[in-house]
Amino acid sequence: MSAVKLFCTEMVWRICDQALQIQGGHGYMMDNPVALHYTSVRAERIVKGTREIQKVIIGGQIKKRGIGVYTGLMAHPNMPGGNA
Repeated sequence: MSAVKLFCTEMVWRICDQALQIQGGHGYMMDNPVALHYTSVRAERIVKGTREIQKVIIGGQIKKRGIGVYTGLMAHPNMPGGNA
């Protein structure tokens, strides 16, 4: 779940940032929908947890369950760490 939160909030943040860059100074005016989305996304990033916390959680899950949790690849039985 942390990986999904991190990915989605980062993508929305990038999209809003690019929209602001395209619109220039007008994008920061509060009557502009882009500015409203920008502030909403900023608040969402804070509420969902900082990027660093999400990365710590993801790292803990990888350490506990293995990288296959996120890639769908499980260790091969003949490889070190595989299920023999």
